Amino acid sequence: MKKITFLALCSFVFVAVSVSAQTPNPDESETSPTSLESLLARKGVPVVADVYDLGEVLPTDYKGEKTKSLRVGCRGIVVYIPGIDELTSRGLYVDVHYYTKTHTSTLALGEIEDVSEAVDNIIELATKWEDTDREFTLVNFSTRDDLSIGFTQRGKDQEAFVSSGTIQEVEIKLDSLQELKSIKNLLDNALKFLKEK
Repeated sequence: MKKITFLALCSFVFVAVSVSAQTPNPDESETSPTSLESLLARKGVPVVADVYDLGEVLPTDYKGEKTKSLRVGCRGIVVYIPGIDELTSRGLYVDVHYYTKTHTSTLALGEIEDVSEAVDNIIELATKWEDTDREFTLVNFSTRDDLSIGFTQRGKDQEAFVSSGTIQEVEIKLDSLQELKSIKNLLDNALKFLKEK
């Protein structure tokens, strides 16, 4: 009887460990470095990072004016080890500027597409709900490096935003959905540029 109990217990532990090993850890992809981050952190070899200014969007400030004090800028980055073509990675720095504060989020190439698609979905939801009276709703998309894009709605009033960072977060309120569309266009143009590099 002891042997049967022991074998049953061992079988249970084996099955539990097997199931646990096959279940993906949702936080694993968020904590493991992207190929861009890995290549930038590479030691013992020369690493080249070519950075390209790819434009910016100037949201309207509280006075209704466009100013360089509030802006979302994109810089493409192509990182490689000279002579080793397969060790090339591309990405995007997204700089959010709010007067004297700036924070930068880094997006790997695949994340740029995700953000662009998310902004499409956010714009679609905002358009769908613009005539709907809502008590309070938050729609938000965040990347692994804490770039957040979304909008809030209270009653019929909508306010879009872009932010970067968590502890030292820099957030810009956008005047209209058109400014969200401008950010999406900036991301799409950056993606096209990086795919050709």
